[in-house]
Amino acid sequence: MNEGDRILVVDDEFLKENRPAVPVYSRGLMYGDGCFETFCAYNGRFFKLHEHLDRLKTGLHFLGINYPDSLTTGKIEPLLAELLSKNNLQNQKEIVRLQVWREGGRGYKTDAGAPHYSVICSPAHKDKHTYRLSTVDVKRIPSVALPSQYKFTNGLNYIAAANEAEGKGGDDALMETVDGFISETTVANIFWLQGNTVFTPSKNCDILPGITREIILTLLARRSSINVEEGEYRIEKVKKARAAWICNSVKEIKPVSQIDEIQFDTHAPLLKEVQADFSEYLNMELSSEW
Repeated sequence: MNEGDRILVVDDEFLKENRPAVPVYSRGLMYGDGCFETFCAYNGRFFKLHEHLDRLKTGLHFLGINYPDSLTTGKIEPLLAELLSKNNLQNQKEIVRLQVWREGGRGYKTDAGAPHYSVICSPAHKDKHTYRLSTVDVKRIPSVALPSQYKFTNGLNYIAAANEAEGKGGDDALMETVDGFISETTVANIFWLQGNTVFTPSKNCDILPGITREIILTLLARRSSINVEEGEYRIEKVKKARAAWICNSVKEIKPVSQIDEIQFDTHAPLLKEVQADFSEYLNMELSSEW
C-alpha cells in the first residue's frame, strides 16, 4: 500500500490518511484533551483488548469525557477487523492506536462536548534487539498533579525527556520522580535483576502500571527461586544490576544493554526465560480467543 493510501477510522468513517478529518478547533489538537491506547493485533487477534479499553474508559471518566458508543464491546471488534482488512494487515503483527478527544473550542474550561475518536493501524516493523537508556534531568509528572495510570494525549513531559535522552545517545530516557526515585522510561516500565531478586519501581513512583508489566509480575511470581520486589529505588540501585529489561504492549520485553556508561548482560538466563514465558503466555491467550 502506497504512502497516503492507508485507511484510518474517524467517528465510524473509513478515510484515507491524507484526507483532512479533524477541525483545527478540536480540543484534542489544541490542548491534548483526551486519552489514547496503543495495543497489538497478531494475525488479526487482539491481545488484551478489553484491558486497554477499560483503561481508556476510566481515563476518559477522569477527564469528564463520555465513552464513545462505537467503542463498546461487540462493536469495536468488527470495526478493528475491517480496518485491518482494508489495510491488508490481518496476517501479521500490527500496531493499533485508538484515540478519543472532546469536542469544543478555545479555553481551558470545558463543557459537555461530544466525544470523537480515531483508529490508526500500521505494521509492527522489526524493533531494536536491545535498548540503551540515558538518565535525564526531566522528571516524571507526579501523580498528585496528573494521574499516572492513564494515557493522556498530551505527552510533552515524555517528549522533552526523549529529546534529552537522544541528545545523550540513548534510545530512550530513564526518568525519575521529583524525589529522585526511578520511575519508568518514556514508553515502558523497567525491571532489573540483582542476585536472585527482580526489582521494579512501585506504583508510588508515578509509573503508568502497564498491562505487560502486570503479566511479567504474574509470571515471575510462579518462579519459587526468584524474589520480586516493588519499591522506591535510586539510579545507583539499577546500575548495580546484572541485567535489566523494559516492557510494554508493543515492544513486549526488550533487554537493556546500557544505562549511561554502565553495561548489562543482555543474555542473562532469567531474562531469556522471562521472554520465553511471555511468548508462551501470549500464544495461549491468543489461542483462547477462538
